[in-house]
Amino acid sequence: MTRNPNNGDSTPEDAAEPDDEAVPDHWTAGEPQAEIDTSQWVQVNQTAYERENNGELVTALVEAIADAKDADPLDSMEMPPLYESLDAAALEDTFFDPSGVGTDQQDGGLVTFHYTGYKVALRADGWIFVYESR
Repeated sequence: MTRNPNNGDSTPEDAAEPDDEAVPDHWTAGEPQAEIDTSQWVQVNQTAYERENNGELVTALVEAIADAKDADPLDSMEMPPLYESLDAAALEDTFFDPSGVGTDQQDGGLVTFHYTGYKVALRADGWIFVYESR
């Protein structure tokens, strides 16, 4: 992850770009399109999640947050169980269930939640954004 000195935002060094077809017209890859108050939060990580390539969503979320914190994702002191903040399995089924491929469920949807002092935004197209307080 590298910080952009021009605006204080962070961008990952090797962020995977989703296919143009996978990104709805009303979204731009790498932008959460959420009501994120940038006067209070700064983006420190982003990553693209694909169920068929990345395994379980909970793993991708924990790794994205751990990377932002520069923490070991298996350290229970810094990374308590995610299920205490979110039902990741239900979220994965809602956004990424194979029966929904090619349906409107991939055309929209955004969930934000707080975890260990960070704000996390997950879009239905698989982009995960992690913010820290300014």
